Amino acid sequence: MYNYFLARRKKEYLTTGRSNNFVRDCKELTELKKGLVWLKEVNSQSLQQAIKNLDAAYGNFFEKRAKFPKFKNEHDKQSFRVPQNIRLVEGRLVIPKFLEGIKCKVHRPVNEEISFATITKNKSGQYYCTLMVEKEIKQHKKTKREIGIDLGIKTLVVDSDGKEYENIRPFKSLKNKIKRTQRKLSKRRHKTTNKKSKRIEKLRRKLAGLHQKAKDVRNNHLHQTTRRLIDENQVIYLESLTVKNMMKNHCLAGAISDCGWCELTRQLEYKAAWHGGTIVKIDRFFPSSKTCSDCYFIKQDLALKDREWDCPECGVHHDRDVNAAKMILLQGKKTATVGTTESKARRLRNKTEGTISRLRMKREAPTSLGSG
Repeated sequence: MYNYFLARRKKEYLTTGRSNNFVRDCKELTELKKGLVWLKEVNSQSLQQAIKNLDAAYGNFFEKRAKFPKFKNEHDKQSFRVPQNIRLVEGRLVIPKFLEGIKCKVHRPVNEEISFATITKNKSGQYYCTLMVEKEIKQHKKTKREIGIDLGIKTLVVDSDGKEYENIRPFKSLKNKIKRTQRKLSKRRHKTTNKKSKRIEKLRRKLAGLHQKAKDVRNNHLHQTTRRLIDENQVIYLESLTVKNMMKNHCLAGAISDCGWCELTRQLEYKAAWHGGTIVKIDRFFPSSKTCSDCYFIKQDLALKDREWDCPECGVHHDRDVNAAKMILLQGKKTATVGTTESKARRLRNKTEGTISRLRMKREAPTSLGSG
């Protein structure tokens, strides 16, 4: 449905200069069901949801949040949504058109009311169901603990107290297996003329499974790391990195992508919002690694290979990452204090101006004289 209506919209726009919207597409879907009987075997709301997704993709494009919608590929990740009537009964997922239930592994109990479900098939041929529920999250007890963190490659996270969080590098551990499988797949595709053979498909799924394993291991480690950081600290200061630009360095692109800095930052932000924490980002151009955290001397000639250095001004020995985390903490506190001070000053100025204007109005008001 997504591909069909995307093709229709593109064709209509080229011929008439306008394209359908959600309502007209749904009406056309009803007419399609009369001619194509097999469409009735699918839940009607799931078909309409595909059109909603296309509508949202068009909206994101016109709002310049994403590129123009592309056609779905059968070998890529596929998914569809079931908007309502979802139940979990004795380890089975019950949805419309599958009232007998689909056997599944329920890895945690779901006691809340289910809003909708998204069923996904990844590139390796595995099926997952994600359930959307509404749940009240208890906020943590507020503490006064604040830290700065420096994201790195050798060590994933180093905080201002000197505590290190390991970078497990899941892709690097599976790199040899991925290379061998990729080589076999390339040779097999080159030798055979049948591009849809079962042997090629089996190797393709094996390769996709290795990439999926690396992704799952990385995400699991990031969740554990961000959970510890949010549970132990009230305010976390970090740099606003532009990972997209950093990936242009081909010597470090593989190592940077294996860290998952964007995902780590995303998890910190939403978990902090859930539990009442605060995430403060400082300017990415601030020289945190080159600035001494004792005397604030900036060592301009500090190279990327220098993991430790001595300050020429005060002679203090620094670990590069720990020093950067300390400077991020100091700069973050300074930025937050300046912002708070400016806000307080602005409120005080507005309050004072309001009081002066009220006094002026009272002073200039005419005195009313009684008739007696």
